[in-house]
Amino acid sequence: MRHAWVLTSACFLTSNYAPDSLPFQPHRQVVTDEDQVQIYEELTQTSSLSFSSSFLHRYWTIKDNRLRPAGWNPVNVADAALRTEYADATRPGTGPERNWWPRPKQARYQNPTYPAIDRYTDTLGDPDYAIAAHPKTGLPGTDQVTYRMRLSAAAKQAARRVRVTLYSQSTPPYFLQERFTAAAQNGAERTAAQRMYYLAGHLNTAAKGPDGRPYLSGFRLQVGRAAVGAVPAPRDVRNE
Repeated sequence: MRHAWVLTSACFLTSNYAPDSLPFQPHRQVVTDEDQVQIYEELTQTSSLSFSSSFLHRYWTIKDNRLRPAGWNPVNVADAALRTEYADATRPGTGPERNWWPRPKQARYQNPTYPAIDRYTDTLGDPDYAIAAHPKTGLPGTDQVTYRMRLSAAAKQAARRVRVTLYSQSTPPYFLQERFTAAAQNGAERTAAQRMYYLAGHLNTAAKGPDGRPYLSGFRLQVGRAAVGAVPAPRDVRNE
């Protein structure tokens, strides 16, 4: 899955901006605030530490919590010569690293603008991404996220249900932004970028599917949804 996120709604809205001193939403096992969103994606940076979706300029892999296929395990690669290369290229992210082959010399990631990225560990510690937790079956291809939301008395009184929706988005906004920025510059990429700009600008995202609902509203596809009919009573989680 290239890019997906979980949207939770009750009496509050979630955003796509992180409050964790990071310029992106980190991988999460527990969501506790309306500003937190679980987004499954790969984020890469250039050698100058600028985020980029260009395959030609990727130097650092910062985040990669995309859901792996069910059963993912490098030991299943029959060719021993390719097994290590496959593992390096496809394993879940554990923080800033350079996934090249042959392996490059070790280099320390240092970002003076966002020093929190230096300490970011991505999926490290999440059993849904750890082969050690699934040695026989491989990764489950799923992820469990726990929601612990504290609502005000007024919000609890007004809330009637809590709904969680998983959306898939093959073309995230920042990808289009980079392409459209290229469309405004002279160079070999301009013609192709202008073509994409035209197609994206004229795509009818309000087109309705067989069920009569717009299936591509906001450039996103609904993958799944779950809801509870009542807001659970709060419980003390300080000792958990």
